[in-house]
Amino acid sequence: MIKMSSKETVEVKLSDGRDLTELFRFLMEENARMEEELGPVEDVVYDNIEKSLEYLPDHFKNICRDLFELNKLISNYLFDKPDSSSNIEYNSQEEIISATFTKLIEKATEEGSSEISNILFHTYPVYGTDSELLKMLINRHNVPIPPMMAPSEIGVFHAKKIRSIQSKVASLFKKWVRQWPGIFMHNSSLRNTLQSFLEDLSSSTSESFVKTNCSTILNCLESLEENKEDKTSFGEMKIPPSPVLPKEIDFKTEPLLIWSPVEVARQLTIIELELLKKVQIGELLEKNWEKPNKQELAPNVVEINKRFLNVSLLYLSAIVNQSDPNNRVRVVKNLLEIASECINELHNYESPHVIKLVLKSDAVRALDSTCKKVKKSTTHKNIWEKLESLYDPQFVNIKQEMATNQTVVPCFLALRQELTQIDAVFRDVNESGLVNLVKHRATSDVIEKIRLYQENLALFHPVRALSTYLRANDIKADQEELTSKARTLERE
Repeated sequence: MIKMSSKETVEVKLSDGRDLTELFRFLMEENARMEEELGPVEDVVYDNIEKSLEYLPDHFKNICRDLFELNKLISNYLFDKPDSSSNIEYNSQEEIISATFTKLIEKATEEGSSEISNILFHTYPVYGTDSELLKMLINRHNVPIPPMMAPSEIGVFHAKKIRSIQSKVASLFKKWVRQWPGIFMHNSSLRNTLQSFLEDLSSSTSESFVKTNCSTILNCLESLEENKEDKTSFGEMKIPPSPVLPKEIDFKTEPLLIWSPVEVARQLTIIELELLKKVQIGELLEKNWEKPNKQELAPNVVEINKRFLNVSLLYLSAIVNQSDPNNRVRVVKNLLEIASECINELHNYESPHVIKLVLKSDAVRALDSTCKKVKKSTTHKNIWEKLESLYDPQFVNIKQEMATNQTVVPCFLALRQELTQIDAVFRDVNESGLVNLVKHRATSDVIEKIRLYQENLALFHPVRALSTYLRANDIKADQEELTSKARTLERE
């Protein structure tokens, strides 16, 4: 109800008795002021009423929210809250340095947001669960139509706002399933929830782009198989080289004396890449591999660590168990040639790291005569010195080597050390309780490297007899006993 007095004053009241006179006067005065400063103002269609309300004084905001039924919409929809210091922070270069989980997803579904989406999918287990992320992405997809829009305005809003957001959400679903398929393989509840949402969405819309997106994501989910074993596959039109087999195999002779270093390096690359491919995102965060329940939190990282120890003992046993000093020299030389083949030809930087630590062990140091004989060969001496230089304590040189070469298998400990250092320096959240993007941006960079390494292929034929030996699953050697035995050998 609007009443006009003789002095042209306006009184505005709703049928429920609420007095909107003050708000009405403010809007009339503001409109007149803007026309005086800017000239006639054309009608503007706002695609986000909540953001428009930020121009009003605080005491008018809730009145308008009630009028437009925004309070009801806001309670159901988590996104499009105005940016403020309570939900997002930027640095002087306009780079996001902290945000809420919700605001991160909002920014990840805006144009030009690939960096934010990478950080999100590489670090979200630190500040959210799989289920929470899925629910938020579904909520973000279900963009509500603002109230009091004309049909023509709804069409514009749908074309410019809703379609863009829904396309980005669909891209994030595809990215999530493709980058971390193990999450959906091992969490049937998560997979079923996403499948149900996509099937319902596809059946309830006539828009072809939505149906296409749903079909693509559903196909990705359907391609996942429970407990699927990761097998070495061959690239299209690429034929793996024939294995280098020994002329005959004497099962009483140490395999490292029989098999070609070239073939040993190939089989090691297959094994180590296979282990790396199994590592899941959550295993790489918050030093889960060091926690009391590490077997549950980071089983595949634990397996890589276990293998590192076992294969070290395998190599030490191969050296120390040779009573013939000439055979000890041959085993050490073969290990050096294996390391050289891995570095120079296969770009496998995991096995050479193991071999380097074996050569620095107390057991090998005790074999002074053996080491001197090995180093009489200039070739083997150079390889030995390269290993010592390449794998420095801080991994500076090996990181540089991996960065400048097309690495197939990385030195996993070097990458794990990077994650450990980031955890030591930065907090997960800042003082305001916002997700610390300074830390998670650095973490994301390391995890992205690991994820890309996981896409590599080892284009070699598995050789079961050699592979079984190199997996070192049944190694029962003890390092102290091997060191004691090595000292006895050299005294003889």
